[in-house]
Amino acid sequence: MLLRHDISKDAELLVLRHENAVRRRQLARSVRCELGHHPPGTEPPSFTEAPSGT
Repeated sequence: MLLRHDISKDAELLVLRHENAVRRRQLARSVRCELGHHPPGTEPPSFTEAPSGT
């Protein structure tokens, strides 16, 4: 049988792992937004060329 100390230590480790996983997902999401992530096979719009016909 595990002692209370061992059980609380295991619970704390579980919580810390969960917090780390959440932060990793949040960081990955913010990096994708900053880099202008687009789904594979699609090209981002190009804003470097002036519209023609002016």
